[in-house]
Amino acid sequence: MASLSGKHRTRTEQAARTEVGALAWLRRFSYVLATFVAPGALTVWVGIAAFPSFETLTWYFWGGLAALVSVWLVFGALSMPSRFLASELYFDLVDTGEKLKREEQRNEALENAVVYLSTTTQAALGWFDMIALVARSPGLSEQEIVDDIVQPVAMNGAAFFGFQPDEHWTISVYRFDRADRTLRPVSRLKDQWNPAGDRAPRDWPPGVGHIGQAFSTGRPIITGNATAPDIAVFVAAPENLKRNGDDRHYVSFASIPIGPIDEGTEPWGVLVATSNIPDRFDEGNALILDQAAAALASAMETRHILTTRSSEGGSA
Repeated sequence: MASLSGKHRTRTEQAARTEVGALAWLRRFSYVLATFVAPGALTVWVGIAAFPSFETLTWYFWGGLAALVSVWLVFGALSMPSRFLASELYFDLVDTGEKLKREEQRNEALENAVVYLSTTTQAALGWFDMIALVARSPGLSEQEIVDDIVQPVAMNGAAFFGFQPDEHWTISVYRFDRADRTLRPVSRLKDQWNPAGDRAPRDWPPGVGHIGQAFSTGRPIITGNATAPDIAVFVAAPENLKRNGDDRHYVSFASIPIGPIDEGTEPWGVLVATSNIPDRFDEGNALILDQAAAALASAMETRHILTTRSSEGGSA
């Protein structure tokens, strides 16, 4: 039997709840009638039958009747079950389970937020230290700077983006080579079982693919599903750059420009995160990539300034 759709299941459950509620109220009415109304009416009838003349009914009778009715009320209230139907108890259990699930989700979200803030703070402090180190040691290579800034992002991908153990992801940095106007990969970190293996990443011309477009526009590009027809036409690789499995391995991505480090120049490069899971990246979790790109730009700008001053001093 085919399973019910979510909407159909919800309508069926609502109808069942309504029917159970109506039947439960009918049971309550029957209980009150049988426990309170019928015995009370019978008692009054017997009393009146025994004493046809109301004048003969003394306060002993009325007091006794009041005491008897009070006992009925207390006994009935204490013995009335809170649930008359097993189905009522079932829906109570369902509602309780849903409340517990929502509470667990809230607790999990709070724990994730604490981990995210803690990890972000540690990464930011590390980036500040690297920028300060560049200022003190201009001899650091660009590769050392890139590795030191990007590695915390990849190492904490589960906290930042929700990467799963069986997920294929990459965190890469592309540097713009002004000589031949090409974006060349200088760093790529990936999951252990990534299908790319040791295959070298591709070079990208400006304006081509999501990496080239992020560079040319100078604006971040975040895509939830690059295989969607209305999106693929804008971000898909041209035929000469396509590789088998692109549509399976690179489903969602975030491409963040780095820099520029000189006023009026083009970006230094592009920081790219990819995943084979749809909607892995969004404007919220891509903020860590923005911060990493800003740290890279600041470190590279500091290195560029110090290197330029050192060259000018040497030539003088």
